[in-house]
Amino acid sequence: MIVDFFYVNSHVFYRLKQAGKAIGILQMKNVRDELTSRSEIFVRKDSGIDTIDQLKGQDIAYISPMGAGGYLAPRAYLISHGIDSGVELKEHFTKNLSSSIHAVLLNDTSAGTMCGVNFDLMNKKMDMGELKILAVSDPYPESIIAANPSLDAKTIARFTQAVIHMKGSPAGQRVLKNMQTLKIREFIPYDPAIEQLTERLLQQAKLTH
Repeated sequence: MIVDFFYVNSHVFYRLKQAGKAIGILQMKNVRDELTSRSEIFVRKDSGIDTIDQLKGQDIAYISPMGAGGYLAPRAYLISHGIDSGVELKEHFTKNLSSSIHAVLLNDTSAGTMCGVNFDLMNKKMDMGELKILAVSDPYPESIIAANPSLDAKTIARFTQAVIHMKGSPAGQRVLKNMQTLKIREFIPYDPAIEQLTERLLQQAKLTH
């Protein structure tokens, strides 16, 4: 199946663009009105873990190996701060936010990590009072709407303008409001310069292959 437009995290988009399979057309602004986010590494308050050095020899719950906030950013933070994730820290992938939270709450893993905006949103849905933030990563770009490079420029331009102007109509505002649970506020034109953040994180995370 050929997809014309798709919404992906910045890590996946970067890989697709490098392979010539995607072009960025829109970037998401999150509910904090920002184009970037930071990943948070969290543990139980009663874990006895107060510094990232104490994570050596422990387990950590990531979301997905292709995640931006759920893997790339926190892994980059740990490695750049002397913790060789995957070697000194055993990596697990839970595939969703709630599973990572429950893994830490139930002591199935010592630490978890996810986008800080998502962490706040999840805190409104479930009791996370037993958790504490241990560290916060460098920023990474929020998700992107990309297009198939084979599409003609006029089609891409029409689609881009329609999404940008959603906030200017009542119907579009309703759609965007329903997207707030996904941390989406609105979309603006894509700026390739933001890819520098992803490039830097890939280098720090030792994932440039």
